Amino acid sequence: MYSYVVFRMDDICPQMDYNRFMRFKVLFDRYDIKPIIGVIPDNRDPALSVSNTDGNFWNMVQELNRNGWIIAQHGYQHVYTTKAKGLVALRNESEFAGLPYEKQFSMIKKGKEILSDQGLETDIFMAPGNSFDRTTLIALKDCGFKYITDGRSNYPYEYMGLKFIPAKCSSPKVIKGLNTVYIHSNTTTDKLFTKIEDFISKHREKIKNFDEILNLEPKNYYYCRMQELFNIFYYKCIVNQFYPVYKAIKPYVQKLRKIK
Repeated sequence: MYSYVVFRMDDICPQMDYNRFMRFKVLFDRYDIKPIIGVIPDNRDPALSVSNTDGNFWNMVQELNRNGWIIAQHGYQHVYTTKAKGLVALRNESEFAGLPYEKQFSMIKKGKEILSDQGLETDIFMAPGNSFDRTTLIALKDCGFKYITDGRSNYPYEYMGLKFIPAKCSSPKVIKGLNTVYIHSNTTTDKLFTKIEDFISKHREKIKNFDEILNLEPKNYYYCRMQELFNIFYYKCIVNQFYPVYKAIKPYVQKLRKIK
């Protein structure tokens, strides 16, 4: 039995907030941590265009790759065009799920060609919004992909010829199995950054570079799928329903504690 933690950074594109990205780079370099970064081949998502396009972006990503950072293809244009949920997503919007095979294959292939033209070869896919369907998986395999950094189980598993590396937490913690902590640097608060920084300093021995966990033995698919279904139910029906209530009453609870 193992308890490993790895980090992944989403929404890496030429229009991202570089200052917020660089503070994570400095942190990871300090502790010699090599995360996986999801690079959007052709970003068209206005929500992610928070700065002017940096002409040095691709050179920077190439340098990170040479230094051991793992590259994943993060969709194609990061634009949600369907209301399909997909296999493991918590929301009903997707760049891929619900589209016909020919369309999905074309988008994935174009994205892979863009990365390849920039000297970035990868067989790891990171779906925007964690949303994909079985058609996506067929198209990915036909485009030469071997891994997906996604899933809500505690262990890697194989399904439809692809290996799933689960990713389900934005807050760092040690669990039984593998925890991929996903980071959206554009919107990471100072409080969360400090929490991640403190976690790394206390649990560095549990943290692996992403390439170290690609060869972990996959667990039984049906066991992992049951974990996923439970976790999806927990987050959608428990956390999403009751957390807003907890957040609303928390200040009053704190005041009562001070009075006592």
